[in-house]
Amino acid sequence: MSNKRKTVFILLLLIAAIGLGVVVYTLTSSYLNKKQYVDLKEQVWTSETTTEATTVVATSTNEPTDTIPEETKEPYVSPIDFDTLHDTNSDIFAWLDIPDTDISYPVLQRADDFEYYLRRGLDEQYSNDGSLFIEPIHNIDMSSYNTIIYGHNLRSLGMFGTLKYYRDLTYLEEHREIKVYTPTGEYTYYVFAAVTYNDRLITALFDFDQAEGRQAFLDSLDDINDMNSYILDDVEVTSEDKLLTLSTCNSDKSQRFLVVAVLTDVKE
Repeated sequence: MSNKRKTVFILLLLIAAIGLGVVVYTLTSSYLNKKQYVDLKEQVWTSETTTEATTVVATSTNEPTDTIPEETKEPYVSPIDFDTLHDTNSDIFAWLDIPDTDISYPVLQRADDFEYYLRRGLDEQYSNDGSLFIEPIHNIDMSSYNTIIYGHNLRSLGMFGTLKYYRDLTYLEEHREIKVYTPTGEYTYYVFAAVTYNDRLITALFDFDQAEGRQAFLDSLDDINDMNSYILDDVEVTSEDKLLTLSTCNSDKSQRFLVVAVLTDVKE
């Protein structure tokens, strides 16, 4: 073999070794990151359910539950130990949990930087997996009309890597309940849409402070014509309801995949 061919061969081996190293590092990092969250959940999840005596808010499509007399109410106690979470990172304001799925993570908000946690973990150090986060304009008490939670669509299936399963109608129908826990309340949402959407910033496209803007967003979901997108009509959703949107990247960089749910119950 000539010296030139040897040089090319060695270069190719080096490139292959570097590529393999990157893949191994990425997979190992993602595995350790997922394990970190599993361990964290075991540490901070203090109980499976919250107290029964709570305030209940129902949407127009659900029968209202009788409100418990004020004098008999017990103070809400979150099943999540937020004091421990805040020792880790004070930007954690909620815990997102989709029962019977792998999606169960803390949610963060950086008040002065929308994309701060795009490539940062809970320790605020660089992480390819990033964290789940919301925009600074959203209220951390879940009172915004449409709270949008962002997360990466990871090959390791961490973060929102399994959100893509909602492209299957059967999976969607079997995983419609979403829970959001905060230090002061428990919020139950019911999924009514799983759609491929454009990648433009939703809060810039629609004025959610106005009824017309809220309705325009709902109409934009109905207008989607895609074989892997679903709008379920068994739940009535209006511009007066509160929404939760889970948003992740798509294989097409000009698109996002959204799972949208309506608030059906509040305990606080």
